[in-house]
Amino acid sequence: MKFRIFTLLVLMGTFVSFSFGQLIYTNTINNENEIKIEFLDDLRPPGVFISHVKYAVTFFATNRTRMLPFVVDITASGTGIERSNMKGSETVLPGESRKKIFAVVKVGKEYKIDYEYTYRIGNFYHSKHDDNVVYEIPFKSDTIVVDNQQFKKKKRKKRANRATTVDFSLPIGTEIFAARAGKVVKVVMNNSKFCPERTCVDFDNYILIMHEDGTIAKYGHLSPKSNNVVFGQEVKKGALLALSGETGRTTKPSLHFEVYEVKRYKNQPLAVKFALFGKEEVLKVGRYFQK
Repeated sequence: MKFRIFTLLVLMGTFVSFSFGQLIYTNTINNENEIKIEFLDDLRPPGVFISHVKYAVTFFATNRTRMLPFVVDITASGTGIERSNMKGSETVLPGESRKKIFAVVKVGKEYKIDYEYTYRIGNFYHSKHDDNVVYEIPFKSDTIVVDNQQFKKKKRKKRANRATTVDFSLPIGTEIFAARAGKVVKVVMNNSKFCPERTCVDFDNYILIMHEDGTIAKYGHLSPKSNNVVFGQEVKKGALLALSGETGRTTKPSLHFEVYEVKRYKNQPLAVKFALFGKEEVLKVGRYFQK
């Protein structure tokens, strides 16, 4: 998830649009249908367009990536506004799409709007895990240690030790394979920093793979520039993805693995079944398995 904040300060009759990090101002009123969008085959974050026509400011979200849906949420506040609806509920943007999120009406001759938006990969209308699926352990070893690093003590509910996200203790450079077939929807491999503090979360190297049921698997703490796959690539179960490492928020070399459903307002990690030395197991924190 990414988070951005922007401020608009405009005069009546000005058209303003925001597109991927650049603010564009013109001195003429434009119809929003005149905005031309080039759709792309690589991964681009969704953009926000703001059109000002007469007494209304309208917010649009645009997905320029052909093959990937996003969930987008926009909120705003401002001054010089007489009437407004400045909260848009989360909206799914399919590939190659643009949607109106909300409109701010009855703006004055001079006004200021602060807005922010968040986005996530996925589609909460089509993300329901197939519980018949059994995952492969994503590396080859005769010994499996389910570590699940804990940075804060939490009150555990009944069955809370069922691991929805796990950290497997692994030496740096261990080959990591796809636990399930799917499509690569994000690859981040340019980080080398690690630490146990929350500030290191953004320094993780990871790969996201979307499955046919709309769920997404994350493979994290990977070694820098070790990826064997690229964005948009279809991978089969057992395909080589990358090498394990020690990046992001971690205390030791490991592989972070999780599968989650894309839900409204948040992603929901799942406890999934693994094929483990001839058995099917839902992994639990602190377990040790030997072939």
